[in-house]
Amino acid sequence: MIPRRSSVRCARLIRGSLNDGVPLAMASTPVSALHPDANAFKMSRTPTVAVVELGSWPVLPIFRYLANLGKIDQTELLQTFNMGVGMILVVPAKNVRKVESELRRRRQKFYSIGHIKTISGSPRVSYTGKLPL
Repeated sequence: MIPRRSSVRCARLIRGSLNDGVPLAMASTPVSALHPDANAFKMSRTPTVAVVELGSWPVLPIFRYLANLGKIDQTELLQTFNMGVGMILVVPAKNVRKVESELRRRRQKFYSIGHIKTISGSPRVSYTGKLPL
């Protein structure tokens, strides 16, 4: 069994800062934020929507197995399981390259799974694409 790296530790380091003392990420959140009713994206006074691009990260075989065994649809899977995403970093566009570089340096796997848009209304999560089940 291979020990799991702590994505929380890495997220804290990146949220803190790199050499120049400037925070690179606005927020880090556990994956329960993928739930459509999540409040995790209330990061500013401006309402936002987190647009999650399904299929932009590998879905572990266990989730395919559970979906088939229990005949669970995509909406229910996303509300119940993390679908293999451990931690989400919300990074301003100007800092993406620095954060990616730091994650690579630390040999931390990462995927760009979406983006944040300003909206009118309450903060929420929406999905594009389809899970590869």
